[in-house]
Amino acid sequence: MEPNTRILIVEDEEALAENLKNFLARSSPHVRVALDARATHKILESFTPDVVVLDFGLPGIDGLQTYTVVVQRRAPKASCVIITGHPIENIIRAANDYGIRYVLCKPFSFAELQKMIDLSLGEAALDGILDATVSARYQK
Repeated sequence: MEPNTRILIVEDEEALAENLKNFLARSSPHVRVALDARATHKILESFTPDVVVLDFGLPGIDGLQTYTVVVQRRAPKASCVIITGHPIENIIRAANDYGIRYVLCKPFSFAELQKMIDLSLGEAALDGILDATVSARYQK
């Protein structure tokens, strides 16, 4: 992960959210935490994340709906890692429909999360390179 990576954590369990923030802040000073969808909307007014670490089971709205808001309002290129305590079989299929390839089941290690973040950011960077290459070819 690059040191200037902007990370948004959306997690309603305060202790876990704070621990995730403390861990990820070792790699980047640009970490924000939202404990619910309303806080996510507020953060998006002034912050554009590169990656979202997103709890699937948020109160009142699921993580996939929250990711849709992030992408539509502020960060169309943001990658995402879903974290969940729910059985992941059904979540994986739904997440893939939203373009999210990484789902991590609680409990998880911070090393597992870091690896998934790095993989998702790597894919986002590769997608950007491919988009630029295709765009350059068609501009000629």
